[in-house]
Amino acid sequence: MEDNELKQLWSQSTSNVEIKVDVTTLVVEFETKITKMGQVIKTRDTREYAASLFGMVVFAYFLIEIPFPLTKIASGLAIIWFGYVVFKINKTKKLSSRVGAELPVLAQLQLEKSALLEQKNLLKTAAFWYVIPPFLMNLLWITGLGSPVDYQWETWASAYLPISTNTKLFCVLGLAVFYGFTIWINLYAAKHKFEPLIKKTEILEAHLGSIEQEK
Repeated sequence: MEDNELKQLWSQSTSNVEIKVDVTTLVVEFETKITKMGQVIKTRDTREYAASLFGMVVFAYFLIEIPFPLTKIASGLAIIWFGYVVFKINKTKKLSSRVGAELPVLAQLQLEKSALLEQKNLLKTAAFWYVIPPFLMNLLWITGLGSPVDYQWETWASAYLPISTNTKLFCVLGLAVFYGFTIWINLYAAKHKFEPLIKKTEILEAHLGSIEQEK
């Protein structure tokens, strides 16, 4: 790896010797960035856990209470999907938890890079596991709603449900905009938050590797 690239990304000395001497500072600086990112991920995961639990409770109520067959099916699928979200996040967290202070610095960097790549992939593929499934589920849920009178269903919730065609169309369009934005924000985070960290990890990993070879 060229020293010029190291100087540009880490704003360190122009001397290779000085860079080697200050390698501890580079590692500490990098770990500070990783720690901050870890806090952001932890907050996101906690929010997703809470949202998934709330969603399971709400759609379990719909599954029991609402009489419309398609809406019942969609409610059941929603519960399964919320469970999958929890599983997906937990699976990704296990890789991050493998990084430990007891490991050599170079080994830690390699695990950090693997964890960052996994998080990046999680965001880049969000459209397929986090957006499209719930959008289709909500589409089925909304279109499955019928007239409460036909099922002799009387409850406080019926007054707030999108029963008319115009209301259903408005809800579907609103969901399309919301989920479209969700795709964009996840792709943005993958490119502008995780890719720079992964690049810095690779540069520092290569530099430390070259120092190890010179010993």
